[in-house]
Amino acid sequence: MSSYLPMYTKNELFIFFNDTPLNNKPKDAEKIYGYQNHIGIDKKSETIMVKIDENGNTTRETLFKFIETNTLFYPIFSRQFSENEAFLYCEKGRDSRIVTVKIKE
Repeated sequence: MSSYLPMYTKNELFIFFNDTPLNNKPKDAEKIYGYQNHIGIDKKSETIMVKIDENGNTTRETLFKFIETNTLFYPIFSRQFSENEAFLYCEKGRDSRIVTVKIKE
């Protein structure tokens, strides 16, 4: 079972995963807060995209927040389907949602 979705493009790697908002701007740069979602849904969770370029530089972006969309991302059912596109499988209650992510060149 995978907890992240990697997406490879020409010179960049994108990683999609669920995380806690505490890791967006940690007070201590050396501290990483754990994210666990074993029972129920963490209503503070966010779907995150991290970009790593060919020089190893990273950027982090929140794609959507559970508290705003009531949608949870499931990486295990998500796939990259072209060089610059992936679909993210999400669930909102009993409904399934497919979010398409397209990376601009």
